[in-house]
Amino acid sequence: TTIITTTTTTTGLNIYVTNLTYSAVTGNNWVHFTHSYIPAKSSGLSLTFLFSNTQDSTWYLDDVSLIDSSSNQKITNGGFESSTASWWDGSNGPCNNTGMQYGSTTTRSHSGNKSYRDRCTPSEVWVAQAFNATAGMTYILSFWISLNYTYTGTTSDIWLSVAMN
Repeated sequence: TTIITTTTTTTGLNIYVTNLTYSAVTGNNWVHFTHSYIPAKSSGLSLTFLFSNTQDSTWYLDDVSLIDSSSNQKITNGGFESSTASWWDGSNGPCNNTGMQYGSTTTRSHSGNKSYRDRCTPSEVWVAQAFNATAGMTYILSFWISLNYTYTGTTSDIWLSVAMN
């Protein structure tokens, strides 16, 4: 397990928390990311993970958490133990090849029995959740990500983007 901590704090709307490429998440390990976030508004907020794959790569997401200074959790079902309940997910392209899928899986998890898996090629897949917060309060976003990558060709299409809107 590798731990990467983002120490920057962002304030405002439409914040890109991080953009990861395959090189940031290697070796089939689980990598932990954290980020401080100060929302500029209190309602209509969302956390979005956007995945992109090429042949023979699979993203796994688990243990998503967004807490305030009193440890109040803003994300429901962050471990995907209840499938994708409380989350919206979808694909921005075809995802109908044999073995290609996205959603909750028992194949691999950081903790518990399930995680979110994106094995959808060659399209982008997203998973998002709405939440309310207090404008001006600091929140800590935390999540674990893993990439199973065996393809030896181009890697420019393997990435993950995380945004707070």
